[in-house]
Amino acid sequence: MNHLSTCFYIYFTKEIFFYLLLLTAIETVGINNLNGQTGTHSSFKSSTVTNTKNNKGKALSDVNRTDSLAFVKSPVYTSLQEALKNPKKIYKLKLANLDSLPISIGSFPNLKVLDLSGSHLKTLPSQIGNLKQLQVLKADSNQLSSLPESITQLKELQFLSLTHNKLTSLPEKIDSLPNLKSLQIRGNAELNRLLSKDELAMTKTFQSLEEALAHPDQVYKLALSKVTQLPESIGSLKNLQSLSVDNGALTTLPNQITKLTKLQDLSLINNSIKELPASIGKLPNLQNLNLSLNPLEKLPSELGNLSKLESLTALQNRISSLPAELGNLSSLKSLNLTGNQLTSLPESIGKLDNLEQLNLMGNKLEKLPSSLGDISKLEKLNLFGNKLTSLPESISKLEKLQSLNLSQNALQTLPALDGLKGLESLSLNENPLIELPSSIGELANLKELNLAGGKLSSLPESIGKLKNLSSLDLSANQLSSLPSSIGGLEKLESLDVWSNKITSLPEQINGLSSLHDLKLPTQFLSRTELDKLRMSLMKTKVVSLSGL
Repeated sequence: MNHLSTCFYIYFTKEIFFYLLLLTAIETVGINNLNGQTGTHSSFKSSTVTNTKNNKGKALSDVNRTDSLAFVKSPVYTSLQEALKNPKKIYKLKLANLDSLPISIGSFPNLKVLDLSGSHLKTLPSQIGNLKQLQVLKADSNQLSSLPESITQLKELQFLSLTHNKLTSLPEKIDSLPNLKSLQIRGNAELNRLLSKDELAMTKTFQSLEEALAHPDQVYKLALSKVTQLPESIGSLKNLQSLSVDNGALTTLPNQITKLTKLQDLSLINNSIKELPASIGKLPNLQNLNLSLNPLEKLPSELGNLSKLESLTALQNRISSLPAELGNLSSLKSLNLTGNQLTSLPESIGKLDNLEQLNLMGNKLEKLPSSLGDISKLEKLNLFGNKLTSLPESISKLEKLQSLNLSQNALQTLPALDGLKGLESLSLNENPLIELPSSIGELANLKELNLAGGKLSSLPESIGKLKNLSSLDLSANQLSSLPSSIGGLEKLESLDVWSNKITSLPEQINGLSSLHDLKLPTQFLSRTELDKLRMSLMKTKVVSLSGL
């Protein structure tokens, strides 16, 4: 490689990014003296990467410390014999053309980087477990069929790359390495293990079915378009982990898809699929399923067998009901059914213990099950554009909910909301609301409140308790005044009361010290009220007032 910038992709995490820089430096570094006593160091700066995680163990940001500069600048030794002359001062080793690795490899107490790529190694000695400071181990393009159990003793190991070997298994405890950030294993055709998201992202995407079928063991990602039918031979791609068949004319899936036991991602966007086969439930490792823009009218009950499914997206279909088995998706984190024809939800939806995002906008929901309040990890709930006339009392149990969108429904009243302690955004615009519950004031973390287009004639005094509120939209209601407690909204920056018949404002409005955007109709205010308003606004940040 001639340039560092050619060796990585934008989807790498910063941790992996650092190590690719480091490994690239190893590959490109020049050795001035082959006896290993001197050598050039990598030219990149140690401050290139800042750790973004506060993980247990040693953070990658340690490379920014002064004591790590010696490691980054240290020479790369390419002779094991020379390195053994002073083993305590060896930080980086790059050994090539090896038929076997001597047990003396375990003699380097401070070794941090070991590159064994491109040799003919069939095994690694157990002494490799003695490298207690090792952080990076590359053994790509060898003939390794297994790893010694001692590799699980490398507690500082953060990057392990074993691509293009003959591995059939990995030590059971390898996932217990406390600092391991990246495990690269692609190109081991017989290894019954899934690629990580980062590694899958950097793997070649085959775009021709003919080419993929000609090299079935090498295919991890396959992206096809304008396909009318998938052949039964798709089942021969036993390593396939990402399959995208978008923008075609598929009407069904072949039964052989059940042989894709490693499949993690399946995208079938914009096809002509009216019904999914029951065999969809036999993909044991499926994590992401996208069925958007199809004429699907229902989802099969067998979908509930996908115990590892984390994301289910089916935008713009014709789905009118959901199977009760949906509640069996214990790993589901995101469910997006925007733009369907749902009129109700099954009670079993409350069993989705790990669900964080639920998007049901643009359906025909008239009510919600009380079990909705049991989704304890729910953070975002979007019910925009339905036909809801009421909400279950249990909605107040969603303590982790951060965003709730109920816009364009038929709500006239709301239940108590005091349990929504984490709520930051609440959208209730375009509902025929006639009143707000006093519990609205208990939403201590609320920052945005949209009540536009309702039928509110008054606001509860408790609204002044929303100390973190920065945006309040009350436009197009039936308000004639605001409560005096409004002055307690010390962080309020934007207040919209346009299209109301405001005849008076409380003096406490001058307490809105952060206010800089005020939309207020003034045609119903007397001259005296206008003068009082101008004086009050002098204590705010409002520069111009819409309506004055």
